[in-house]
Amino acid sequence: MRELQIKVNEQDWERLQDVAARLGCTAEEYVERTLRNLLVQVLPPSEEWQQRFDALLQQIRQHTAQFSPEEIEAEITAAWEEYRKECGS
Repeated sequence: MRELQIKVNEQDWERLQDVAARLGCTAEEYVERTLRNLLVQVLPPSEEWQQRFDALLQQIRQHTAQFSPEEIEAEITAAWEEYRKECGS
């Protein structure tokens, strides 16, 4: 793994620490995650990743082919309502 050093002003450093603390990580871990997410958004996925994703979609389609879109939507709605009850919403 490569190491990258960056300079940030004091105000940004404090904000980074605050955000990271709310997420339960260090400022350095937060910056690393943010950079990784940014790169995923900017760069197209690798061919291996695309193949794995396509295989996953195929499995999902095979397992859900017997259900109509309305049945799937009803299941999602029921699960959401159950979740909201559990959360007290």
